Amino acid sequence: MSTLLNALVDFATKGFGALANVSLGLFALAVLSYQLDMAARAVGRPQQPAATARSGSAS
Repeated sequence: MSTLLNALVDFATKGFGALANVSLGLFALAVLSYQLDMAARAVGRPQQPAATARSGSAS
């Protein structure tokens, strides 16, 4: 019984403690994936001309 409780305590301290690191890593991967996707879309998109001001005099 003591071994089972020791194993349970060991898992609770190390196993659940690792969940915070795993969640942080998954969040970082999601952000990186989003940034790479936006960069890839920007490269594949043709350049749009900048908006030009009307030429002419103000009346």
